[in-house]
Amino acid sequence: MTNITLRRRRFAAASLALGVVLATSGLSLSPASASGPAVFGPGYDSYLLENQRGITASETETGEACPSNAVVAGLTAWHFVITGNTHDFASLDVAFVLDGSDVTLSGLTPKTTADWATFDPGANFIADPSTKHAYVYTSGTGSVRDAASQDTPDSAGPKIVLSHTCGGTGTTTTTEPTTTTTEPTTTTTEPTTTTTEPTTTTTEPTTTTTEPTTTTSSAVSPSSTAQEPTSTTGVEASTTETVSGEQISSALPRTGAGRTLPLVYAGSALILVGLVSLRLGREKASR
Repeated sequence: MTNITLRRRRFAAASLALGVVLATSGLSLSPASASGPAVFGPGYDSYLLENQRGITASETETGEACPSNAVVAGLTAWHFVITGNTHDFASLDVAFVLDGSDVTLSGLTPKTTADWATFDPGANFIADPSTKHAYVYTSGTGSVRDAASQDTPDSAGPKIVLSHTCGGTGTTTTTEPTTTTTEPTTTTTEPTTTTTEPTTTTTEPTTTTTEPTTTTSSAVSPSSTAQEPTSTTGVEASTTETVSGEQISSALPRTGAGRTLPLVYAGSALILVGLVSLRLGREKASR
């Protein structure tokens, strides 16, 4: 009896210890810590959404177009949008991880698509169709660590959202028009005379008798189709903002919750098993 009680206590202690470890691990990996740390400190007007820190280019490549030109051929375009309608980008700082290396572009200023001739991807962003939009161009692939901006007006503004990316933007091709000259040709045709003998055709009259036909149409009973109403449940509501006629998601879901909950559940179950086993052991020992 003593050996059985001792083994039961050891089993209970092991279950409790393992359960605490699993539950603690699951809680420490909760979605609240899924986003990366901030890169840019105080002093800016607007900052990137916290849960977009660490998001990769492939996650936001939706197929939407980006401004393109031979100057940025082969580069990745990152489309940032300042939400709301009160502020515009004056300058923008963006921190990336590109091909495994940290790259920070500081003090980017706006240029329009009419300024491709003087556009520098290391010093400018393309503001299209307005300065609420910033297309930043980088070489290589990777993720965005953080972004912050000085705004117009110079006051605390709304959040910055990474709308989408375009991997390897195309080039603009100009084709010179071609002119084709065709020499005129003259064709002379000799007139010809054709004489046709008249012919006489006699046609015997024919009489056609058509029997009357009677058509009886049977009434068709109308049919009614009843359609059961359908209901949709379980659809998550999304929050969007319209900026210059474009709907932008103002809050993206955090990632990582699906992976951490099993750890918390497993840990809790082991803790419960350990407590039950420990109580049964005490009851056995007291008898």
